[in-house]
Amino acid sequence: MPFKKTLLITCSFAIACFSAQGEAGVKEVSDGSMKVTAVEEKGEISGFDLSAGGKIIAPVRLSSNGFITALKAEAKEEGKTKTLTLSGLKGKPGTGVKFDASDFVSIAITTGELYPVVRFKITLAEFSEDAWKAGAGNCPFHFITCSMPDADAWQMRGWTMATPKADQFPLLIDPHGGNDCEIASKFNRNWSYICPLGGHPVPAIGIWAPERKHYVAFLFQGARFLDHTEKYIATAYCWKEGSDNQFITLAYPYGGALYQSLVLPKKGDSFGSWFHLVWSIDMPAAKEPHELMHEFIFAKYSALLPQVPRINDMSYLTGQSQKALKVFPQASGTGLVYKSGGDAFSEPGGMYISGFDMHRELPVEAAFRRKQKAEIERCKKDLEYLYPLAKKIKAGGDECIVWEEPLEGKWKPGWDPDNRSIHNSDMWAPGISLVDLYRNEKDPKYLPWIDGIYNWTKHFLFTRNEFHDVPSSPFAIGCNMMCTFLMDYYFTFKHDPERAQKAKDAVDMARAYLYRYLPIWPSDNDEADNLDSAFLLEPNSGRDWAALACANEVQWVLNEITEIYVHTGDKKLNYYMKGNLERWYLLYRDELP
Repeated sequence: MPFKKTLLITCSFAIACFSAQGEAGVKEVSDGSMKVTAVEEKGEISGFDLSAGGKIIAPVRLSSNGFITALKAEAKEEGKTKTLTLSGLKGKPGTGVKFDASDFVSIAITTGELYPVVRFKITLAEFSEDAWKAGAGNCPFHFITCSMPDADAWQMRGWTMATPKADQFPLLIDPHGGNDCEIASKFNRNWSYICPLGGHPVPAIGIWAPERKHYVAFLFQGARFLDHTEKYIATAYCWKEGSDNQFITLAYPYGGALYQSLVLPKKGDSFGSWFHLVWSIDMPAAKEPHELMHEFIFAKYSALLPQVPRINDMSYLTGQSQKALKVFPQASGTGLVYKSGGDAFSEPGGMYISGFDMHRELPVEAAFRRKQKAEIERCKKDLEYLYPLAKKIKAGGDECIVWEEPLEGKWKPGWDPDNRSIHNSDMWAPGISLVDLYRNEKDPKYLPWIDGIYNWTKHFLFTRNEFHDVPSSPFAIGCNMMCTFLMDYYFTFKHDPERAQKAKDAVDMARAYLYRYLPIWPSDNDEADNLDSAFLLEPNSGRDWAALACANEVQWVLNEITEIYVHTGDKKLNYYMKGNLERWYLLYRDELP
């Protein structure tokens, strides 16, 4: 949906007077399960640490590299809530920044609530672009950071994207046909794009180290529901800046058109909002942080969620779509590979895995039911081609099987000829075919391949390049084949003594991965425009689709929402499905960004 710039209305927060003046570095608050401690560095307060179980969960700083510090830490207790407030904000000498005396950053923990609330008010009493660039570097004005040096993924707008630790191509390399990258900034490839929270389907920025099961995010859904103060606050991920690396951050303002430019604030700019500091130390790759956030939204704000009908009226569908409701789509062919004839992205003769339509119906299963021997043999022939090209890797101690794309050949110049990636969703097409072959033939030779693909599915964290024109980004349709593979695995092996538990786990993974590819607006993002965005979806994480609802291939996701809801009973998915169907007609029009 269009995201238009309007005048920011400053929101300030009342702060109660504390009975005692705190001293830098000595103040902390605790509710017995969590503790927040002000962090002193070189005589000034750089931020705070959130701890639980004796471990630091979120090292939150006022900025990277000490660009912002505080002179005062004050603690207050009011009922079940304990608050630590950092004030007397100070810009690092040489950065050209001076704050108002009333500015602050606070964090409150409330007994019985898992996630603390962080509030902030920032006023740029003085700001010099030249001084900022000279003293801070070629980076946005940013504040409130959280670092995780071993993170493999960061999340923004509802998408999961690779850090350079896991895959350097998306942020640091992707030339995107000579037009830079889809998810990086143009001013500094160490920085992601700088996107306003008002354009996020899920208004959050997160960072994730699945090997340690560690996740932290700033979730602004409460602000979106209650006061709309979050809209023009921006979010970003940074690979490295000065002495700091691998951190998520807030920024102001956002990065202009397509969110990739270095846009700096002006003297007198003032802004404030608040967020829940969401965290987990039980978040391996087979789980999904977005599912956690949706659970929290439903638990905390159920009374504020939009209403949905018990039964959807689908009469708005056009004739072609009405026909599709009455006639089930036919299964696609069983072919698994294709040769490129040459296009804007790939050289002629390159070989790729095929199978996007396999989620719709199971083509190999259909071929067995219809006794189509030629189709079955076609599948087996393609598998014989794929077997020697498979790569066997270890992840979490498990033996995994993956394929790189292209299988043969190269991408064209401008799309990085040497970019070969295992992070594609195509590889689940052979997985679906192998499961269906085994179910019908019970030939044990298929099992090592099925197990290897299953293991990769358990450990994979992100995909990208679902469509070759956006090689850095995951697409919403990335969930279709992996979820179909997992549900197909469940129905095939749920009574198998050796694999019954894995089959049960497959259902949980399918639900989690659907949330990983579900960039849905739980509520309207902007009360001031003429479009209620609730229940609409973005198609991919790239800059060209940021803050834009889409109806193109995204309708495939509805297939997975329905399938996973039917087999899990997840009420949130039922709710989102009904809401999406009720509002899908809004996308039946030609409107280009």
